[in-house]
Amino acid sequence: MVIFDQIVQLANQQNKNILVIGSPRSGTHAVGSELADRAQAQYLGEICVVDGREQPWTDIGLLYNTNHRSVAQIVQMIPKVHLAPNVNTIKQHTIIVNVCRKDKVKQFSSWMYFKNLDHNQDQQWHNHTEENTKIQQHSIQVQEQDIVQFMIEQLIDFYFVPDFNLFYEDLTFTQKRFHKNKFSYPLETIFSNLEFVTQSFNNWEYSVEHFDHNDK
Repeated sequence: MVIFDQIVQLANQQNKNILVIGSPRSGTHAVGSELADRAQAQYLGEICVVDGREQPWTDIGLLYNTNHRSVAQIVQMIPKVHLAPNVNTIKQHTIIVNVCRKDKVKQFSSWMYFKNLDHNQDQQWHNHTEENTKIQQHSIQVQEQDIVQFMIEQLIDFYFVPDFNLFYEDLTFTQKRFHKNKFSYPLETIFSNLEFVTQSFNNWEYSVEHFDHNDK
């Protein structure tokens, strides 16, 4: 059975909604859209977004209503920190799906690209096209704190003890809302110190224990 169908089946069996979590540029929007289509569920998109509201993480309550199936994703780290004390309640109402990327250099490149955009002028975080490439090659010098921040944003996801951990590169999508971003050059060449970036991620790997229970 396709992994997406397994997730939907478990949600239906347990009468739970589906919460997709992942770090920025991991593919959470594509996964959320895919699951909503397959479950014929209400797609809430990204919730708990820090956008000027006093407590945006209260959006999680949208997933506590299981009278109808809903799918949403949480990406930003600050809401996850505020939601961490409620992990037991969240798991009572949702199947948690964590999305990861195997290729950390490519994910980090995308993360740094969008982080360095002038978002007053360009808000196209998804379905990016080559002609909209705004940042020049070799223009970003990475610092160690950039690497650390990038990894912290991913490690926090495992605190929520996901029911499913997925590698984005292993997934096949049928949804049409979100497509892979395209750029006018190989995105990793955005860095002036690419060798440092590559070396920083050379020894990164996931434990098999993170991914050996996806056959529920």
